[in-house]
Amino acid sequence: MDCNRPVLTSRMPPPRSAVFVGELDFATCSGVQRSWALEQCGVKVIKIDTTKYRIPIGRLNAAWIRLTQTFERLYDQTRMESDIFAACMALNPAIIWIEWPRSFQPAFIHHIKSAYPAAKLISFQDDNPFGSRHSDAWQWKNYLRCIPLFDVHLVKRPSDVEHLKTYGAKKSCLWMHGVYTPLFVPPTETPKKLYPVSFVGTCFDDRARFFELLIARQRLPIHVFGSHWNRRSTLPRRFPHLFHSELKGTDYTRVIHQSTASLALLSTSHRDEWSLRSFEIPGCAGTLLAQRTPTHEVMFREGVEAMFFSDVEECATAIRALLTEPGRAQRMGEAAYARCHNEGRYLESRMCDFLMDRSIFA
Repeated sequence: MDCNRPVLTSRMPPPRSAVFVGELDFATCSGVQRSWALEQCGVKVIKIDTTKYRIPIGRLNAAWIRLTQTFERLYDQTRMESDIFAACMALNPAIIWIEWPRSFQPAFIHHIKSAYPAAKLISFQDDNPFGSRHSDAWQWKNYLRCIPLFDVHLVKRPSDVEHLKTYGAKKSCLWMHGVYTPLFVPPTETPKKLYPVSFVGTCFDDRARFFELLIARQRLPIHVFGSHWNRRSTLPRRFPHLFHSELKGTDYTRVIHQSTASLALLSTSHRDEWSLRSFEIPGCAGTLLAQRTPTHEVMFREGVEAMFFSDVEECATAIRALLTEPGRAQRMGEAAYARCHNEGRYLESRMCDFLMDRSIFA
């Protein structure tokens, strides 16, 4: 945990109660993992699953919400805010943790902060409101107005910290994830490799073009699992045997186990240097094939614990090398898992370090 003030290392009892607001509808939602990590650190947590408040909308309503930039209309906001207050009344929490707080108006954030002034009001988001995904910029309008009201912002990039300062943030911390150990574990026995290469993720940024080059032109056997591929690419119609539905829970772990190599593409529009896959794949002792970034180069030894690439041609070369030497791929996955294990790159460890940070929880 890297904060913009020095962390005092002396130990103290962590906060004991939290109201956690986030997307919690299935285990591979990262919010589920963070709420679990809080509990593993001894915190009593009341959870509010924001997906249960989503309002089904048609295309016309979706277009109207986008035109009017009223992200909050995607939710039954009144009922959700009422349930958050009820949870706070029941628990009197030391922490109120809100993930991706895009639907909340400043009046609500101010109200809850006034009602529970002793609680640390935490905003978590590892997307990038300040990135180049301009089509999503309208979704962050409420969040930008609420920035000064939170006690702490947990974010992903140093640039986020600098941007938040310009919007009046009181404090920002860099948050790096870790392996979610109940879900991402090595196989208990040698699995059959059904997928030469796999990728689990949504079609956005330039991913359609990237896989067009790898699958259609380079003829590489990459199996893709995720959403929006039919909308934004013709590849699923042309190569139906390589495109599969979105994965959830242990099915995701199973695919990593059954893949000779697992691709970890980053969000270029968010300017990411790592993603959850940077932990999930090594956590399963899978072979990580990732974009070369300064952060990845610090996390893993290239050619020993992971394979990196800077462009599609280098990615194709790396894939062919791994498929030619599956034994090397397996050793690489095992070495990456050992690195994560030896360095304690676990989500619960990250969370406990955060809760022990006296610059936040003095």
